[in-house]
Amino acid sequence: MKRTVPCIFLAFALLMAGCAAPKSVSVQLFEPDTWPAPGWESSTPESQGIDSALLARMIEQINSTGTRIHSLLVIRNGYGVTEAYFHVITCITVPANTNWGAGCRSLPQPG
Repeated sequence: MKRTVPCIFLAFALLMAGCAAPKSVSVQLFEPDTWPAPGWESSTPESQGIDSALLARMIEQINSTGTRIHSLLVIRNGYGVTEAYFHVITCITVPANTNWGAGCRSLPQPG
């Protein structure tokens, strides 16, 4: 009996604490001045702590090795730093036996 009373009191206290009204918490939201905001701000690689020579070497290597990358976008600290496109896909460059090529057959062909 001596242990029952404290256990009942503890259970009652926990139940009352759980039923108490939640405290109001104030959260301050901010609007970013860079990405992802409407409009895209760009910056130089160096101003964002990136070596532009390394970026240039990476882009050259992608071009020279034929790496299957269609586009590259580097974002640092919310700023667009580098954007490059490779291996442009058109109806002429896509094989007809692929899904893209099948869709191209219905389009007017150049020439």
